[in-house]
Amino acid sequence: MRTIQLIVFCLLPFVFYAQWDEASIIDYFELQKKKSKMGLIEFESEKVVFPMGKDFIYLSDYSNALLKVKGEDIEVYTFIDNTLRLVHTAQTKTLLSFSSFQDEYARETSTYRIIEIGDSIIDAKDGKKPTYFVPRYYHVDSQLGVEIVGDRLFVQDRLLEGRPGGTPIIDEDPESPNFGENLIVTDSVTGMQSFVYEPPTPPKSSSGIFNRKFFDWEVPTMHYGVIPSYDFGHVIISKNEGDGYPYATYYDAYDKNHDQRAVAFSEDELTENPQLLKYLVPHYNCDSIAPFSEIELEKPFQERFSAVRFYDGPKVGVFDWKGDILMEPQDVHIPVDFISSCSIGINDNQIWLNAPFLSEKQQFKKGDKFHLVVRYARYPHEGFYALNWESTSENIERFFSKAEYKDAVEVDSNLLGEYAFEDLTEFDAHCVIQNLGEDILLVNYLQFNLLGSAPLIDEDPNSPNFGDYLIETDSVTGNEMFVYEYVHRFAQRSGVFDLNSHSWLIPPHYYFVEAIEDSFVTHTANSKWETDVQTTLDREGNVISVEEVEPEWNFED
Repeated sequence: MRTIQLIVFCLLPFVFYAQWDEASIIDYFELQKKKSKMGLIEFESEKVVFPMGKDFIYLSDYSNALLKVKGEDIEVYTFIDNTLRLVHTAQTKTLLSFSSFQDEYARETSTYRIIEIGDSIIDAKDGKKPTYFVPRYYHVDSQLGVEIVGDRLFVQDRLLEGRPGGTPIIDEDPESPNFGENLIVTDSVTGMQSFVYEPPTPPKSSSGIFNRKFFDWEVPTMHYGVIPSYDFGHVIISKNEGDGYPYATYYDAYDKNHDQRAVAFSEDELTENPQLLKYLVPHYNCDSIAPFSEIELEKPFQERFSAVRFYDGPKVGVFDWKGDILMEPQDVHIPVDFISSCSIGINDNQIWLNAPFLSEKQQFKKGDKFHLVVRYARYPHEGFYALNWESTSENIERFFSKAEYKDAVEVDSNLLGEYAFEDLTEFDAHCVIQNLGEDILLVNYLQFNLLGSAPLIDEDPNSPNFGDYLIETDSVTGNEMFVYEYVHRFAQRSGVFDLNSHSWLIPPHYYFVEAIEDSFVTHTANSKWETDVQTTLDREGNVISVEEVEPEWNFED
């Protein structure tokens, strides 16, 4: 019986997926290997492309591309129009995602092949930024990459799950009223009718580990993926048919002697037991995974584990559960929830901001203060970011603006107009970290502006928009925006951290914390924000006094 799959398409009208019809690189070139040397020649002409040498060479039939590794240098070549071209160079690690599509609305119908490398896109033919339109959504066909770990090369080469058939299946039931026409099914829940297409092609893979010392494959190229783990071990990723979704992902963890460290586990088991993620942390000894919040546990699987905190001894690191270290283990890690994929790390008297708009390290000595602010111009798609590196020797202010669907760009501070940096902290989400000396850090993490779900109505009878949604112009960015009601909600993330003991002297459970001479004052409130509970503690964290007062919030320090 033929297997069928229900597919509902929702595509941009001017973009069509395309098959890339090219001569195969493995049929055009011959890879030669003799003892501890490799070389490459053309089949027909026997022309030498790469002479025999100690460079590692790998041909990918899935991506129609070639990897060449010399020392710590990586070169990636594509094979298009029967020509081998260098399109990308890297050191230590790279992973490329290949896609192809057609722009039917171009002056001449054109098929394009692009490569996604991190957050960048290049043309697969010349390695340059595309000059043509690239759709926001496109299907990734294959992935190719390598990571150098000592003498071992972790090669990733896979053909991803293919697209469904391009034309609907014909109804072959002679008793059907639609016999001979496109097969249609009706969803029993929604009542939606849809065409039925052939299921997507299954994924294929040839990933493995090449050992340059022995100049041979240590782990054969028969796996979906391989990840380096702690103590020279590795994790093998496989795609198998499973219940529900046809191609489930499984993980096998091995130590440096190739002995199994854990029984093979699936993504479903990761959901039930997140501590299994420790086997997927590359390079570092993962003692444990930091607990997940209730909000994180409610997210879908891939989004939930997109950034995972782990402990390597007393230090905290962050990794992408698919195998990338987002932040190496630090003394302190502070996830900044009000900016997607943003975090702050402090390690060895350095502070590291890792954000989509900037990744930078600075010295962080006694008396230094780091301040990060976010102002939403049109929540949640447009924003204005400001940061201040304040030290005993200099004060650096930087500003970034983010437009909808575009990357954040650095802008001139003159856009602040009459504003000063301190004015931005009055109602905006922000994080303040101050080095008090003696390895004591004051952390105030403030996310207390939550917008209402619907814009306010303009109730000014003299306004031209009376009775319509209230609109105002932002004095910093010049953007017009709807005005929402502010619902005050304070993030209970402020505390005091001791770098000597690698522990929280005052746990980050407060709305904000003040440092006053030889003591600290923590602030909290009751559910109606009518009472501020102020607790005074000494520099060892011992409680001196507790007092309830009417709140007079001061969030600047």
